[in-house]
Amino acid sequence: MNLNFVTDPELAPRPRDEIRIEAFAVSPYPDGRRVRIELEMTPFAPVDRPNLEITVRNENGEIVGSLSVIESVQRKLSLTTHLREPQPQGRYEFTAELFYSPEAVQDSASASLVLPQDISAG
Repeated sequence: MNLNFVTDPELAPRPRDEIRIEAFAVSPYPDGRRVRIELEMTPFAPVDRPNLEITVRNENGEIVGSLSVIESVQRKLSLTTHLREPQPQGRYEFTAELFYSPEAVQDSASASLVLPQDISAG
């Protein structure tokens, strides 16, 4: 007997070596200090849970935020990160890396965000 619980073939789990970041977007919260991160990955089997490392850099290339997801159980994630700066403003680069072994990044994605000067004052 063959049981198939996936009705959409596009949502069928893929082999580990085919897992990728399919969507990566960032948007600021009104306070200008936090950023919402939306990330979507290729469907994966429960035994193939990927790891993610997300890094935020300011215009000077300094890391001002980061977060790690260890063995994600969901393919669609909505996360929040804080910008560790006294007054966040200017351009920020967000990089997401998907991996199973820290020595071998399997896929990556990036997104930019520009915060105006003193967004939190309004």
